[in-house]
Formats: sequence, structure tokens, C-alpha cells
Amino acid sequence: MIGFPQSVKNRTEAIQHRIENAGITRKIGKNQVRAIGVMLSGSPDDMKRIEDAGHLNDWCADNIDWLKKTFGTDNVVLVVLHRDETTPHIHATIVPIVTGERRKAREEKSTEGKKKYKKKNPNAARLCADDVMARDKLKGYQDSYVGTMQKHGKATTRIHVRRTNNGKQHIIDKIFDYFPKIKKSLWIL
Repeated sequence: MIGFPQSVKNRTEAIQHRIENAGITRKIGKNQVRAIGVMLSGSPDDMKRIEDAGHLNDWCADNIDWLKKTFGTDNVVLVVLHRDETTPHIHATIVPIVTGERRKAREEKSTEGKKKYKKKNPNAARLCADDVMARDKLKGYQDSYVGTMQKHGKATTRIHVRRTNNGKQHIIDKIFDYFPKIKKSLWIL
């Protein structure tokens, strides 16, 4: 779905190619995260409905657009549709290259009395999975993905998840789905 640049033959080379051409000036540690794997899918029922209606290509295009908008066009190095299992799904590889002030640096501003180190240029590109995969970012990714996939029926599933301010999740059943579940469970007993 997203091909490799010229002279790049596999995913490992694509990741290295992106890192080398990103303009990163900082040293990259040998144990530093260079890529993040992302899997995108829906419930088996939703995906079957999308596939049967002939909208799988639209669903794939919307997923690619969401990945590019969320992580940056250049940072999405590979997107592959898997149809080898019962539910079609997408595997994507993201290189976590970011610009801007480090998340930890923003948090350290509030602490006084600590030794301050030489500041690096906050606008320089850097490889940082910690900034890309922070807890608040992950919640934002979930919310924006649901918003993007809403037209495909993803946001209208029977069980909705709502977060409270402290990050805990509460499952809310639609009222018309609640009673049939109770009836069904009574028959099982």
C-alpha cells in the first residue's frame, strides 16, 4: 500500500533510509527505538460489512490518511493490508521522528533547584519513541482514529468506551442492547 523509496528493498532498509534522510544531528543510541509497529482493524462484523459493501479500499485509504496526519507523511515507512486471516487488518511501521521541545524537558521546567544542562535546538529533528508513545498521546490517537473511522461504522459499535478525567475506562451499553444481553444470560443459567 505504501511502497519503498528507490533502492530500498525491505522494511529494515526503509527504516534506516528514513532515519538517515531526516536530518537528525543527535547521536542515536544502539538500543534506541527506531520503529513502532501499529495494527489497525475493526471488529470482525464491521470488517466483513465493509468488505462485502466493496468499501475496503476506502477504509484502507482513510487509514493511510490517518497515519500520515497523525505521525507525519515521511514517518510512515510501510503499510501492508493483511487478508490472510478472517478479519482484514493493516500493519504499519512508523519511525518516531519528532521536532519540538522534549516532553521531559517541558515537565522539568516546573522543578526548581535542579542542575540545568545545555539546551539543544528544540526545532531539530530527533528520534524519540517516548514522545510519540506517551500515555496522553495514545489516548488522543484512539479518539482521533474513532473519529476518522466513524463513517465506516467504527464509532457506532454496541459498546462504547468513555474515559473519565483520571484515565479509567467505563463501558457504557446502549439501553436497547442491555436488555437482550440480560435475557440471553438468564437463559444460559
